[in-house]
Amino acid sequence: MSGELRAIETIFEGNRTLILLGERDAFVGMRSVVSGMGLSWGSQREKFCRDPRTVVMDFFLKSLKQKAIFFHKNFMPDFLETINPLKVPPGKRPVVQKYKELFPDFVNDIAMTENEFDIYDTYINVDDRGNVDRDGIQKLVNDVIRIHYKKGVDRITEIIYQLMSRKDLNEGQLLLSNEIHEIADYLSKNQHKLKGAA
Repeated sequence: MSGELRAIETIFEGNRTLILLGERDAFVGMRSVVSGMGLSWGSQREKFCRDPRTVVMDFFLKSLKQKAIFFHKNFMPDFLETINPLKVPPGKRPVVQKYKELFPDFVNDIAMTENEFDIYDTYINVDDRGNVDRDGIQKLVNDVIRIHYKKGVDRITEIIYQLMSRKDLNEGQLLLSNEIHEIADYLSKNQHKLKGAA
């Protein structure tokens, strides 16, 4: 890992999730994960204090310095594997199962998308009149699809808009709404070709 870590808060299954992002890297705030699954932080915290994978780090969020327990994103599947849904209250079992099945990919997706912003920015060229280079948009869509083809059309389109918004494009300049979705839809249906090119 290199570079400074940046704290963000995102939402998974309606629950606040703390993530520290570095250059192509990410650490997950474990209290937010434990709380999101409806587990007792006290008992889990004792386990983390004995776990050699645990990292305690200071970070700034909303201009406030804080300290928390983190796991590297690569350790999340192993940690989640230790959580038995049958040992949590019945009402929490569906949420726990969602974490076990989807959360590692969710974190990887966040880390990949956030850390590729600077690369994707170079695709979007805006001239003095505020016109967007359509060839750049086409390349942006193609490359986002190639990397994120498993995520589905709606998520791919969301990623594209997030990337385009970094150029402060107004609604009128995001003129490719239907075109982007059509391109994403077409490419996602041909993802077997993209997989070989990724």
